[in-house]
Amino acid sequence: ASRVSEGLRLLAAMMRLPGPEEFSESDLQKEIQVVLQERKQGQDSPRSLVNRVLFQTAYRVHPYGRPIIGTPESLSRVTPALLARFHRLWYGANNMTLVAAGNFDADRIRREILAHFVSLPSADTNPFLIASESGDSLVSASCQSNTTPDAPPAMHAAAVAGPMPPC
Repeated sequence: ASRVSEGLRLLAAMMRLPGPEEFSESDLQKEIQVVLQERKQGQDSPRSLVNRVLFQTAYRVHPYGRPIIGTPESLSRVTPALLARFHRLWYGANNMTLVAAGNFDADRIRREILAHFVSLPSADTNPFLIASESGDSLVSASCQSNTTPDAPPAMHAAAVAGPMPPC
């Protein structure tokens, strides 16, 4: 049980790491160089090549078809302001799903989640558009929670029971 508490504490701390708006341009450029080096190392791996080609083929339009680590072109466009905007849009308790499996006390887990995540800010939750694989139309998507709309952000993360929110 103490490992669960420690894991939740660490996860909440990661969400509170210095925000992207606190990154200097030089720090960002150093990190981009690290990512470019990791990407280059992955280029030499047959397994990475097969995965890349598989996803590019299966998802020609959907973002899954693009490398998660980015491309040199996409990384060259990253700025501290763009990173901050992305962080505000996606990183918040209301955009998290925590899954607990095993023999545990659900009420205790809910209390711990609330204790660690209630102070996290909500992410900006605008619906987003995903192009269909046929490329002919756009599909609107937004996550729905199985909690009430007026619940605090951490309660959305604390919804450990019930159906998975469709995303």
